Amino acid sequence: MIEKEIVFKLNVKKQDFMTLISSPLNLTQFWMFLKEIRILNENEYIAKFKVFMNFNFKMRRVINPNQIVHEGVMDFPRAMFRFTVNVLEGRKEIVIAVKGEYQGPLEFLAKSPMKKFLENFRDKVIAYYEKKQEAFTVQELFKKLSDDSKGKSIIAIIELDSKEYTLTFKDGKLEKVEGEDYNDFLTRLLTYSGFVKLLREEEIYEEEYESLDDLIQRLKEESKDKELEATVIIKDKSFKIIFKNGEVIYNNVDPKYKGKLKLIELNEK
Repeated sequence: MIEKEIVFKLNVKKQDFMTLISSPLNLTQFWMFLKEIRILNENEYIAKFKVFMNFNFKMRRVINPNQIVHEGVMDFPRAMFRFTVNVLEGRKEIVIAVKGEYQGPLEFLAKSPMKKFLENFRDKVIAYYEKKQEAFTVQELFKKLSDDSKGKSIIAIIELDSKEYTLTFKDGKLEKVEGEDYNDFLTRLLTYSGFVKLLREEEIYEEEYESLDDLIQRLKEESKDKELEATVIIKDKSFKIIFKNGEVIYNNVDPKYKGKLKLIELNEK
């Protein structure tokens, strides 16, 4: 048996991705060498491939909370194919691990095609979601981001004339621009007549704590069986605190600091 695996990340909703990949009819967009899909019932179908020879696999799909499996067999010549997608949901994106397995005729020649098959799947999926990115006029985009940020803070990554900018909106107003001087950026927008792509939009995570001790005690509890990295803001400066198995293993905050602080990011390592 041969096995190949690739891992990549996407900034999409986990359920949206899993719904897309779980449907056999959608696989014609993403599976290299696939010539035809014929549905048998809700969970079974025939998949016809052509690589070195013709392969007709009787397939079934298995859907779990964090995993989708498409697997099948061919009776003659005897062969097995399994395509497993594991999805881990992060704070900002999903991590996708895709494994391809094959056992059967010409197995010794199948390593390179399997690698191409998985890489093509990754590239086609990324291209699919890139095409779904929204494009707006400047006025439409600013109205959307102003509305979306009322009562909170958001970060929006946009593409303007093939260049990316990170914008921070708070309470309906543009507060910060990364990638260009704030005033120069606004001047450019006023004269821009094309479309702007919204690549990503997310709410800025913030939790306010009365003291450093309050934060540390809470995260000590949360990190009892894992390692966590916290990013905090104190007086507009960011600091890192790392917890492992219920203990602080790194902290660059002044231990004498007694005021309030904000937790803006928390990642499991």
